[in-house]
Amino acid sequence: MPLHTDIKLIFDALEGRQRESNWLITEHEAYSDIFKEKIILLSGDELTDIVTHNKIQFIWGILSAFDKSIDIDITNLSVIPTIDGGWKYGGEDVHTQHPLAIAEIICVDSSYTIFLSKDEDLSNRFLRHYSDAQDLHQCNRRLENK
Repeated sequence: MPLHTDIKLIFDALEGRQRESNWLITEHEAYSDIFKEKIILLSGDELTDIVTHNKIQFIWGILSAFDKSIDIDITNLSVIPTIDGGWKYGGEDVHTQHPLAIAEIICVDSSYTIFLSKDEDLSNRFLRHYSDAQDLHQCNRRLENK
């Protein structure tokens, strides 16, 4: 993967399924000035169009996918996904930060991306497309057993 935090490349792996969700973007910093607001909510179509037509690499950011039937009020979020808020991606109990999110893309310091999903089809598409990707649960188990 040439740029690990290029959302277009991740969406390519999802083969259009990202369009089925609304996306909450938090804790973001990117090599682009397109996203000016601190917290952003976009439809899957809007976000796909933005990352397809603009070369955007996230330095930091959390993109949380929600079923379109869920009403999200960005001015009154019960949970705001954050990179440095004590959230853990280690151990057995790794899951999306927002309990209603069906998937989460975490861009970390332009160097790697974590993809979490409650939807097995999304996970399988990602892993098929990026055969060198590592399953986070398996990686955490290996680290704990050292």
